[in-house]
Amino acid sequence: MDDDYRAGLERNLRSLFVLHLGSGMMLSIAVIVPFLQSNGLGLREILLLQSIFATAIIVLEIPTGYFSDRIGRVPMAIAGSVAGFLAFVVYALSESFWGFACAEVLLAIGFSCYSGTLEALTYDSLLELGREKEFRKINGRQMLMHFGAESAGAVLAGFLALISLRTPFWANTLPFGIACIASLSLIEPKRHKIDHHNHWKAVWDICTHTLVRSKALRSIVLLHACIASMTLMLFWSTQPFQQQIGLPLVYFGMTHAIFVAAGALASGFAHTLEKRIDDRLILLGIALTVVACFLALGTIPALWALVFFLLTRTAWGILTPTTNDLVNRMTDSSVRSTVLSVKGMAMRIIFACSAPFFGAFSDLHGINAALLFAGIIGGAVLTIVFLSMRSVWAEIPR
Repeated sequence: MDDDYRAGLERNLRSLFVLHLGSGMMLSIAVIVPFLQSNGLGLREILLLQSIFATAIIVLEIPTGYFSDRIGRVPMAIAGSVAGFLAFVVYALSESFWGFACAEVLLAIGFSCYSGTLEALTYDSLLELGREKEFRKINGRQMLMHFGAESAGAVLAGFLALISLRTPFWANTLPFGIACIASLSLIEPKRHKIDHHNHWKAVWDICTHTLVRSKALRSIVLLHACIASMTLMLFWSTQPFQQQIGLPLVYFGMTHAIFVAAGALASGFAHTLEKRIDDRLILLGIALTVVACFLALGTIPALWALVFFLLTRTAWGILTPTTNDLVNRMTDSSVRSTVLSVKGMAMRIIFACSAPFFGAFSDLHGINAALLFAGIIGGAVLTIVFLSMRSVWAEIPR
């Protein structure tokens, strides 16, 4: 292997850490609910914005993943960084629902360009270096960097919000600006590319293989989609729950930082679990933890119940690198980014369909009742998913 090429691949790994840091330092996310409420939005409208974000990602996720496989990982990484930067400029300037909706669409473009691309670029770089077995460890550290940045940013956001609730959104343009610069240093690893002139047919073939023909791969994608959509729903319930129990706004950033730090540490050490526990049992444990947290939060409207948000973020921190690694091991480099995008799209479809109903239910009956109801429904769905996995349980990599 050429020395310059090897050096470029090693630089990829360092630059990808910077991209994860830049995209993770979401200073605004710790105070986004109070910010949107200060602009006249209720929880129904706030979750409708997230449904718009999720719908945009559903539309874009697979095409951007396919373009990543077809055109290259690096152009999509650059596009994602630029779109994220522009999204926060629009967010900081907006004062109405439709302005925020435009920002969410730009943010969706950014994250859909990143989704699958960064993981595939990491795996392909490691594969070229002969270090593909390190993927779960490296991806876990990337998630540690991502959530560690989000945790640090959340603490800062709590204080920036005392100046103005809009200040964290302006501050968020800085880390995405750094990500734009870092993305320009990436190089494209050598890999197999799709040799297909009918692009829509190629995308259809990949989707049907992932969701229909490969039962084992389908089970991982659906399981991840169900659990991840529940954790995302719980994430958007954190600030309304804190408002209900009377937690002062200045502590919102601190609690968010603690929750995210728990997820970051879990991601960083997720690779150590595979040495001790079967991956399939890890997934079962994650599902049970998330459902239990929903049910507990639905029945305990108290300050100490915030610990269940921490447990959920810990479970999610383990879920992401575990399922990413399983999908990477079950797919070829020529379609890897697209398959990872299908995985992300499945989660967004479930969230986009359920979020507006959850928000409306919460506005009518309160956040606790909404969490309890969602926990019961989610537990029933996950039970069905696990029961359907029995026939392919042995095919899932351990």
